[in-house]
Amino acid sequence: MTVHELGALSAEQANQSFNLVTATVGPGRGISGREQVIFRESRYWQGAIDFRQFFFGDRLKARALASRLRGRFGSLRITIDNRGTPIKSGTDAAFWLALGISQSDIDRGFSGYSDGTIFDDGTGFDLPSTASPTAYEAAPAGSTIVRLIGGEATGLLPGAYFSVNDFLHICEENTSGVVVFSPPLRQAVASGAAANIASPTIRVKLADDAGFSLKENYAHHTDPLTLTVVEDFQR
Repeated sequence: MTVHELGALSAEQANQSFNLVTATVGPGRGISGREQVIFRESRYWQGAIDFRQFFFGDRLKARALASRLRGRFGSLRITIDNRGTPIKSGTDAAFWLALGISQSDIDRGFSGYSDGTIFDDGTGFDLPSTASPTAYEAAPAGSTIVRLIGGEATGLLPGAYFSVNDFLHICEENTSGVVVFSPPLRQAVASGAAANIASPTIRVKLADDAGFSLKENYAHHTDPLTLTVVEDFQR
């Protein structure tokens, strides 16, 4: 199946929100007044993207993309906003500062122990890798824990996103790159698989066939548009 990219229109996004849809069940309250709520891991991502007006060339791109999707049939790859967690977007030094590495350690090229001491040979610990994060070891489908390596991985903050193979996950806990996350892996992850933290992606479908309907004014611009999408599991 062809996967269409939203990237050409991403600059027009005004707001973006993605949330896991959760469904719990309960038998109702008993004579004690208490209710037992049962959780089943069947969550999926649902999102809404608000676009500003499309002008001129962007209006044409939006019109063509809306046509190519064929309503809910087409698959769309969306890049998720992941601001707030340290990512490698500039120089190595700026990235290390964002991770909490001191300027003095950056200048000398290594860090020491917590008390400031270093090795007997005058060296210390390597600074965090600036390479793209990867899975250190394989993880099976259904897993909610994965070990990631790379500076972005060790600095990934709880509440931030990452993606593997266009499946989106949210970090719940992170201990030196051992990440506890939701939802569980949809597919097994191989050792060395790329984990996208700087610009996580997810494949989605329109929530309804009319979800990408443009209202154009005098063929020059469109009214604001909100795309409501749901996670796409077809691969």
